[in-house]
Amino acid sequence: EADEFFVRADRVEVPSTITAFPFFERMGYSTFREPAKPNASGFIVMEKILIPDWEALAQLRQQKAHALIRQLEIAEAWSAVGKVHVTGALATGLLLHRHEIEVCIVSKELEIAGSMAVIGRLLGDPSVRSMEFRSCCSAMQEPYFEFHLTVAEDQEEWTIVMRQIRCGTSLDGLAETQTRRLCKVLTPEMCRTILKLKFFMPDDTPIHNAAYCRAVIRDGISSFEDFQVWCQINFISDMQFWYP
Repeated sequence: EADEFFVRADRVEVPSTITAFPFFERMGYSTFREPAKPNASGFIVMEKILIPDWEALAQLRQQKAHALIRQLEIAEAWSAVGKVHVTGALATGLLLHRHEIEVCIVSKELEIAGSMAVIGRLLGDPSVRSMEFRSCCSAMQEPYFEFHLTVAEDQEEWTIVMRQIRCGTSLDGLAETQTRRLCKVLTPEMCRTILKLKFFMPDDTPIHNAAYCRAVIRDGISSFEDFQVWCQINFISDMQFWYP
């Protein structure tokens, strides 16, 4: 454990024999798949997390996410166009990945000129690396805009998704309802499970927060292995507006 690779690592896996299992447990290793049983090669895969825990990491990243929103003055920039809401993982206290910052803007009208004026202001911040614009339609064929900002902060890249919708459409209030319903249903144990699943998922894998919530709340998923199988048999790309 004094090896350079170990010291620099965030997480270490070891293949343990059955007889060595108690030794590695005393050394602070644990299994991340339940039950603990040998794999096809006869080893029990164990791990040690070398950061405090995923809850601490989530708290740190949520603080950074809020700081980014304040730094870019996103609420102030969009205030002339519509009402601004922080939604998704950050609003439910479940943000762990750097692509999970979501903001919803409710406007009386969708006018690309006014929206681009806001984006122009945001692009003036030197930390913003790029912007991607998407013109989208809801399931009810109602148009809305998405703006994806890529921001560099402390040698990390963050993605901020700003979704602009028209007041009075089926999307109006949906994100707020989703946040309210999720916060009402989620238990501390469910939150820990969701953060654990996100922790083991690569940071650049685009799985929406609502998909994690649905897997845990509705389908009782508790292990990363089961979540991987769940993702293969569910249309996770269609779950961004799901709520219990």
